[in-house]
Amino acid sequence: MVGNILRVEGLRSYPIKSMGALELNKTEIRLDGGFVGDRAFWFEFEDRQVLNGKQAIKVGHRALFQLICDFDHGAKKVCFSGRKVTSHDPEYSSPNTSVKYPKGTARALIPEFKRIFGQEVFLCTDKDAYRPDDTSAPGPTIMTVATANAMVDRFGSKDAKVPGMSLDEAIARMRPNILVDGAKLRPFEEFSWVGKLITINGVRFEATNINGRCPVIGANPFTGEYDPGFLKAFGVWVLEQGFINLAPEGHRRQPEDGKKGVGTFCAVNTRLHGELPLIHIIVVNSEVIISEIPG
Repeated sequence: MVGNILRVEGLRSYPIKSMGALELNKTEIRLDGGFVGDRAFWFEFEDRQVLNGKQAIKVGHRALFQLICDFDHGAKKVCFSGRKVTSHDPEYSSPNTSVKYPKGTARALIPEFKRIFGQEVFLCTDKDAYRPDDTSAPGPTIMTVATANAMVDRFGSKDAKVPGMSLDEAIARMRPNILVDGAKLRPFEEFSWVGKLITINGVRFEATNINGRCPVIGANPFTGEYDPGFLKAFGVWVLEQGFINLAPEGHRRQPEDGKKGVGTFCAVNTRLHGELPLIHIIVVNSEVIISEIPG
């Protein structure tokens, strides 16, 4: 990285698991390494099965939500608005509601959702809250702007699988917490950071593994339109371009025997390395330092 200063270009928190992001100017790091307030709420059915984008696609429904309030980790009131809802009822309109929580563990019924999913759905939180996708690496997911731009170049052209994909859409599909930019970054260069230290504002993260993305990336986060063909097209492209080979040998993802389209990997997972500094705030435009992990 000599001669190439890396910076935090953007910070994103996902208060409701698998739903839309809040763009932040700064964020506090939890004791376990995650963002305070990130994935602190989630939807689940009566049987406690979590309702996320993958489950919504599975049952044939798409429900996208955009938060319409300032989101405080300690808030007792959470507002959200359905941006677009697809259901069996073509006349169904997007729900607008608010939920008030009692102290402690909370599980609030969302009456409007029963009409969409055919069963009762609850918006939940608890005193511990944080629900990372990778429990062994609960730190922020990190992606480079170069990767997002490469996605736009490949899938944003008129003859592409997803014509007109914008930079915002590419980022929203992959759901990184931290976007890193630098003048000389190559697409998917973050894969080469696996096994190294990523230091931001004195907070050190170990890049543990490449992040595997689920079928949700096949949906446009802003319209709800789902294209199952994108999943395979993206996976084949990542493998054919050799992006996976940027990762250290032991962390490379290879196609399974006789199968293609399994290269649906983007960004890297992290976990906290060492102890938090006294002030553990990450700010947009902070310098990002990539280094080897000391012996």
